[in-house]
Amino acid sequence: MDGLAEGLGMLVLGVGWVVVTNLIALVLLLLIRPKGRNRFGAPGVPRTFMGALQACTVPYVKASGRASRSEFWWFFLLAFVVDLGLDGLDTILHTSIFHYGSFAFVLPLICVQVRRLHDLNRTGWWVLLNVTIFPIVLWVLYAWPPAKDEPDHVANVF
Repeated sequence: MDGLAEGLGMLVLGVGWVVVTNLIALVLLLLIRPKGRNRFGAPGVPRTFMGALQACTVPYVKASGRASRSEFWWFFLLAFVVDLGLDGLDTILHTSIFHYGSFAFVLPLICVQVRRLHDLNRTGWWVLLNVTIFPIVLWVLYAWPPAKDEPDHVANVF
């Protein structure tokens, strides 16, 4: 019984640490707002499902430019549904071969994340937060409205 209590205590401590660090990163994100003209090109245009699919898969790995919220979320939904379907096939057929089909979406998802960050006037390097303990901050950013151009200021990198 002591092992279970100790394990639960460690779990609560770990979850608490993740929540606290994500809140700190979120506060920093809100305090460090880029100013000035967006340096990543023309604003992303709102897309339909098919438009987002075409914009994210035809150039496949295009990280330059800007992506609208609709483009990002439609493509993310497509990748999520395809991944669920492939995992379902793996479960039904008792294999793991279909799971590897999800890797076809890795590079386009990274590139659309970078373009979405560009629409917020942030550098694409913020996408590296995906491999840290701060991915929740990125999901808040992806839902953020596009940055407004302010022509009389110089833009910061971060």
